[in-house]
Amino acid sequence: MTQLLYIRTPLEDHNTLRNTAEPLHPCEDQRTGNEYSIALLRFDSREHAMNFLISAGFMDVSFLPDCDVYLMPLLKALKLGNCWSTFLITELVCRENYNYLPSRNKFYGIDEVGGVPVAVDTSYVDAIRSTRRQPAGFRIHQFPDRKTFVDWFNSRNGSEFKQDFRRISGLNTYLMTFF
Repeated sequence: MTQLLYIRTPLEDHNTLRNTAEPLHPCEDQRTGNEYSIALLRFDSREHAMNFLISAGFMDVSFLPDCDVYLMPLLKALKLGNCWSTFLITELVCRENYNYLPSRNKFYGIDEVGGVPVAVDTSYVDAIRSTRRQPAGFRIHQFPDRKTFVDWFNSRNGSEFKQDFRRISGLNTYLMTFF
């Protein structure tokens, strides 16, 4: 099964990963004030992802010592290319809250704006390395670009998304844009 490798490190190490996660305050329940750099890598199998981690040195403790590395299954193919740079990520803090998430079949019009709704939806996260509390699951949506996301977020569909997700405690929702 296709796997998504999720690497998160404090923002001061962003030059290493060259990606930035931005807090999405209208949806975020537990604001930490911490900013992180995130990398997402897609592999055809778990074995390929593990081979990459071993050969790339990510498991070396001296490389990005505060780095979290998670592996999770992809439900849908991500769109690749320069214009597919924005991800809406919801991270579950409590596994029990997974049952309260809206159905994965509820797309909130993300597909109508050209995005990939529910690319990842899992309550199982394989923690390869974790320096913080391990997440209890993820739901990830992909948008063509930040402007498309902002337009969607301010639309009726975005408002419905915010309303549904605000009802659930123990979620961290954030926007990730690649440069």
